[in-house]
Amino acid sequence: MKIATYALRTAAFACFALALSSASCELFDKVDDVTFDIEIKHTFVINASASDPLSYAEIEEIDPTDNADFAKYKDKIQSVTINSVEYTVTNYSGDPSITFSNGSGSFLAQGTSTTALATAAINIQNIAQAQGTTKTLEYTVQGLEAIASEMEQLKPVRMSVSGTVSAVPVAFNVPVTIKMTIVADAL
Repeated sequence: MKIATYALRTAAFACFALALSSASCELFDKVDDVTFDIEIKHTFVINASASDPLSYAEIEEIDPTDNADFAKYKDKIQSVTINSVEYTVTNYSGDPSITFSNGSGSFLAQGTSTTALATAAINIQNIAQAQGTTKTLEYTVQGLEAIASEMEQLKPVRMSVSGTVSAVPVAFNVPVTIKMTIVADAL
């Protein structure tokens, strides 16, 4: 009877130790992960003279590895989460009542100019009055995940900004900020 009790206690202790060590290994795996927030910035320059059309369209590449923190961990990134994409208007020059309408900010799949990963509307009722105000582009969760997936693969993302100004000449900058959280293995 004592042997059976001892065997049961030993088996229970062994099971407990095994469960504890499995949990510990998982906890230790997470201990050496780092999580940090970064911002990737890019500025679109809109400059239309009196002879230019009212429509504007520009596609520019945004490379996440241009950010020093992203580049430092690029080979160890486990996940990228896009928290928001924001824009402001700066350096406005033009009639104070000019608007920007039918606009969109689209992130495009690598290698094509037509397949959108995510698209959000941009409409600025009065560009001059919008200066310095931060606006968030309203992408779907799936769109933000698609952008993050491109960045996890260390691919530059291509962003297209298009729309119509109500009059020319006009000039202004649109700084775009992609705010994200990175989870990576520790260096």
